[in-house]
Parts: sequence; C-alpha cells; structure tokens
Amino acid sequence: RFGVLWVPESFTDMAMDMRGASNDIIGTVDDPRELGPILDRIDAMLDGYGVHATTKAEDQISNMIVSEEINQMRAMARIVPTLFMGIAAAILLVLLNRMVRQERTEIGLLKAFGYSNWTVSGYYIRYALFLCAAGCAGGVLAGQWLAVELGELYVEFFQFPDLVMQLHPNLLISAILLSVFAAVIGALTAARHAAAIHPAEAMRPEAPRHAHRMWLERFAILWRSLSFTWKMIVRNVGRNQFRAAINVGGVMVATGLLLIGLVFIDSVYHMVDFQFREVQREDMRITFTTELPESALREMARFEGVRQAEPMLQYPFKLRSGWCSHDTAILGFVPDGQLRRLLNVEGQPVRIEGKGVILSEALARELQVSAGDTIEIEPLMGRVTRKHDVVVRRVVQEYLGMNAYMELETLSRLLETPYAMNAVLLRLEEHARAELSRTVNDLPATGTVEDAEQNRADFEETMAENIVIVSSFLVGFAGVIAFSIIYNSTIVSLLERQRELASLRVLGFTKQEVGAIMYQENFLLGGLGILAGLPFGAFLGRSFLRTLDTEMYRIPYYAETSSFVFTAVLVAVFIVLANLAVRRRIYKLDMIEVLKSRE
Repeated sequence: RFGVLWVPESFTDMAMDMRGASNDIIGTVDDPRELGPILDRIDAMLDGYGVHATTKAEDQISNMIVSEEINQMRAMARIVPTLFMGIAAAILLVLLNRMVRQERTEIGLLKAFGYSNWTVSGYYIRYALFLCAAGCAGGVLAGQWLAVELGELYVEFFQFPDLVMQLHPNLLISAILLSVFAAVIGALTAARHAAAIHPAEAMRPEAPRHAHRMWLERFAILWRSLSFTWKMIVRNVGRNQFRAAINVGGVMVATGLLLIGLVFIDSVYHMVDFQFREVQREDMRITFTTELPESALREMARFEGVRQAEPMLQYPFKLRSGWCSHDTAILGFVPDGQLRRLLNVEGQPVRIEGKGVILSEALARELQVSAGDTIEIEPLMGRVTRKHDVVVRRVVQEYLGMNAYMELETLSRLLETPYAMNAVLLRLEEHARAELSRTVNDLPATGTVEDAEQNRADFEETMAENIVIVSSFLVGFAGVIAFSIIYNSTIVSLLERQRELASLRVLGFTKQEVGAIMYQENFLLGGLGILAGLPFGAFLGRSFLRTLDTEMYRIPYYAETSSFVFTAVLVAVFIVLANLAVRRRIYKLDMIEVLKSRE
C-alpha cells in the first residue's frame, strides 16, 4: 500500500535538504495546437538536467482511464437509445394501426362531413406527439435522477473531490427530438391508413383479409401432425406477418442488448485471466530505484521462500520512425524467462532474443512500421544520451498497453553496460509473501513492491464495479423492451381476436386452453426472436468492443456458452412475465358481451 501526502514546500525543502528543487513541472498553454512544438523546445532547454518524459494531459494515465470510461458510456449512448427508440416506434405503430381499424366508422363519418385527409390523419400524429410529450416529461425526470445516481457512483469509484451535475440544454433538446422523431415515424403509417379510408367503405365492417393456405400446409404429413391449437397459432402468425415481425424483432433486440453486457463481462475476465495467469506469472515484482548488476539477482534468489527469480530491465525511450514518435518503456527480459512471457493473443509464446526490438501491434500502428523496418530509439533519462537504430524483429498482438521488448543484455549494452537490471520477478512459497514484502521494503535500493495476486484482485474489483453498472442498465433495458413488445402485441391481438376466442369458450374450451393459444403464440415468436437475437447480440458485442480499442487496452471478443444460455433463459422469463400480465384480461373475457357486439 502507499499514500499520497500534501505538505508545504518548506517541509520538503527541509526533509530533502534541497531548497528550491523540483522533479516535476506542470503547465498550460494558450494555444493547444502549439503544445507539441512547445514541449520539444522545453525538452531541448532542459536536456542537461535529464528530462525523464514530457507528457501531454491526454496521455496521463488518470486522464486516459477517465476518458476511456466516458468513451464506453458514449458508445452505449449510441447503441441503446437507437434500438430502444426503434422498438418504441414499432409499438406505437401497432397501437395506432389498431386504433384506426377500431375507429373506421368515425373516420368515415368525419370525412363524409367534409374533414380533410390531413385533418383526420393529423389527429393520430398529434395523439402520438401527446404520448411522446408525456413520456418525455417523465423521461427527463427519470433521466436526471439516473444521471445523478450514476454521477455519485463515479465520484465514489474515481474518488473525485466533487462532480457537479448539470442539465445541458443541447442534450435535452437532442433527446426530445429523437423521441419526437420516433413517435412521428411510428404514427405516419397509421395516419396514412386513416387518410386512405373511403367514407362509403367505412360505413360497413372492414372486409376480411384474404385467406390463403400457409406454406406449411403444403407439407401434409407435418401439417396433420399439428394439433388444432397450433394450427390456429401458425395461421394467425401467417396472416399477421407485420405484427409477428415486430414481436420477433423486439425480442431479438432485447436478447442482443442483454448479451452485450454478458459478452463484455466474459471478454474482460478473459483478458484479465490471460494477462495475470499466462503472461504475468510472477508472485511478486520488486522495482529498484537504480540499475543493479547481476549479483543483485543472486542475492534476491537467496531470500527464504523464493522459488525462482528472474531479472527485468525497463527503461524509458523515445521511439521514432520518420515523423512518428512515441514515448514508452522498453522492457528487457532473458530469452528463456518463465515468469514474464511474451505471448500473442492466440497464446503462442514469442521468444525474445537477438539485437532487434519487438513491438506490440498498437505501438507499431502508432509508429507506422512493420517487421523488418528500422526505428530510432533515444534514452529519456540518465547519463546515456546516444541514439540507436534498431530493427523491428516482430510485431505481436497484445491486450494491454503499447509495449516494446528487447533481450535484457542487448538493452543493457544500449545503456553502455554489459548487464543491468532494475526489477526482479519472484515466484514464492505461499507462506513467504508477507515476510518477504516487509524485508525487501527495508532495502535501500527498493522502489516498489507489487504483489501480483493483490494487483489482480484490485483490478477485478475495479472492473467488477464498472461491469455491474453497465450490465444492470442493459438488463433493465432488455427487460423493458421484451416485456413491452410482448405485452402490447398480445393486448392488440386479444382485442382483434376476442370474438374468435369467445367462440372457442362457447364451444367448450376452458380458460386455460384459450389462454394457451395466446401464450404459445408468444413463446413461438419469442423463441424465434431469441434465436435471431443471439447472433445479433454477438455482432453488437464485437462492434461495441471494437469501439473500446485504445492505447491502454484492447478487449478481445470472448463469450462463454453459459452467457448465451443465461440470455435465452432470462428473455424467456421476461416473456413469461408479459404473459402473466395479460392472463387476467384473457380470463375475464365476457363471452356474451363479445358475441352480441357488432363486428
């Protein structure tokens, strides 16, 4: 553990016995476009003092972490509202189409009395806008509340001293316009249908839709094997293909959204497991404040409880290729090292040997080089200032960071010493961790002591909090979409088929048998939606993870089979809940009232 202490400058002058000294300079510039040349001039001016690195604010670790979190939320803000509004428009379209069909006679009378097509159709558009206005009013309040709650989580998570929540007018207007656009799109088809009704035709019941044999009926053996109930279900789906497509599409979107969250979790934990179990296999890493000879490695290996020790040299360089440059630490390892291995994303080991340098794919892309090209490296600290040209031996794909690797002795010679190390990797007996940590912390050359197990636990804890937030939102959105699309479509179908269902009750069908017709149809369409939603969610997951490809990390696509199973089961639960919500209305169907009513 470590702490950060804020003390007066006079205290540090006294404690360090260095009046007026500093080792870090921060500043701002009037024109951000001039930042690069300014940093180059400062670097040249302070060259004699040993500049370690010049870092822009955008490249600072803390800034990058917060920025990447914002980028994740921005990616979700593009995906979720678009899908959600599309489903909302589809639901509104189904409801308004049903209203138009129910109000045929009233529409015909109004048009017979001289009301124009625009006036009649405009009523349904205004009705949709009224619903939109009511939804926006509630949405603004709910959205602001959720934003405040999410902001408090970020304050706790990142330890911000303060985070002021503001309602930005441009975002509010954008959200309202998006909602209005979805409402208008959903209402236009219904308005067009209302405008197309002829007054004379509206005075009589709507003509039955044309009936035809289902394609399934051509397979006589298969068709005869279906029960009477399933024949009704299949025919109803075939004669209401548009509404069935909306049902399937809504469940597909809900399945896809839910799967995104689970794929994100699987991918992150796969990356963490790969990094901490396959690549970083040490139990402890000790970093020293200066470069040490090979004898220091032998001394570390003699400590009680140390099973294996390997040296490591990390040194900051500026890497250049033409006009491209990047500051990073080149890591030096022994060729046959086992505690820190260089693996590609397929898990194949890459041997570090020879005089060249190995670059991660992200760094090679930044420098615009490939295997076989030559780059210039310049030390950024210490007494060695000589630049060197080295060949890029290989480019490997990695999940974390923008890294460069060399064989340890080769890197040492670039620093004008036959052998140097400034870190050691240890594999320990389990009982030796705490005691060894206390012992090496007291050594004068020790800089930091890192426990790999604690690092992994801290990383997983940090990611777990983030993942829970994102996944909770996705599960909530998926549940609302699946429930609302099934519930609304079932209600519309029930209103259209209540005479048919009441007739079945008169013929002796029980309430449970009549309800089963609706439930089984929902499960048929929901099942098709789930089957389509699983590959759709996998595609969305890949697209979402590609938006998170940054300098800090590249999250691979990885999905457990259990995630697909859990997604399918949870969406099925949402469908069951929607069926239970309409169950009461089905059971309370008044046979006499329905059958005596006019078509």
